[in-house]
Amino acid sequence: MLHTQAAYREGRSCPQQFCALHLLVQRALASRDEELHVVFVDFSRAFDAVSYAALRATLNYWSVPANLTAVIFEEFKRQTPRIRWQGSVHPTALLPTSGVLQGDTLAPFLFILVIDLLLRGLPLECGILVGDDSHVTAVSRGTRSRPCPQHMTAVTHTAYADDIALLSRTHSGAQQLLTTLESRAAAGGLKLNFAKGKTEVLILRGRNVVPVESSILNAAGEAVPRTTKYKYLGSLVGSTWREDLRHRTRLACYVAKKLANLKIKI
Repeated sequence: MLHTQAAYREGRSCPQQFCALHLLVQRALASRDEELHVVFVDFSRAFDAVSYAALRATLNYWSVPANLTAVIFEEFKRQTPRIRWQGSVHPTALLPTSGVLQGDTLAPFLFILVIDLLLRGLPLECGILVGDDSHVTAVSRGTRSRPCPQHMTAVTHTAYADDIALLSRTHSGAQQLLTTLESRAAAGGLKLNFAKGKTEVLILRGRNVVPVESSILNAAGEAVPRTTKYKYLGSLVGSTWREDLRHRTRLACYVAKKLANLKIKI
């Protein structure tokens, strides 16, 4: 599985993802000539929308034995939802064609396997370069104090389940990453959510970079909303560490106040 996926994996969690993203953002803000385009992706009802065809193709890709695949889909067939209307239940059961079983212990792993296969199709040439030794240091070229390109790794995204941040140095690269992901997701039954606060674009530029005002478009030809800050995995991306600390402090105070007013009956 791709090292950029941190969900449901031993020794991996949210902190690694947003710390890496914060470092990339802060470096772009402090630079003179670097540019960073981050497309935050949100799917509509992702767990319910994954098609069985995409799931079967994913299991085949990972060479899961046919008998085990059959057992998994047999469990899906045992789910027989029915429609209740005005107190009566329709006798005919529905036949689902998509969705993993939420609450099932296997469901999260099946889901991230599907997401992993989607992300493998992203073009590496559109991503950014990070150092192999730190995995978070973004560079645009080699210098005496920075790693040379031959010591770098191309990265197109960070991900925690379906919370994905696409990464590129250029507008055209970010556009290609989004177009590819949206197309591959649609083939698997997944649809991106372009509502405000969902799928959005964050652009960070160095002091000497001349801004080019051009929108990133979705498959429908609509401009993806722009933002200056985005809440990713509970952390404000695009802000300074002081702003993020204040945000977290306010949340902690709010929770502490609610707990202080909580009345428990014994």
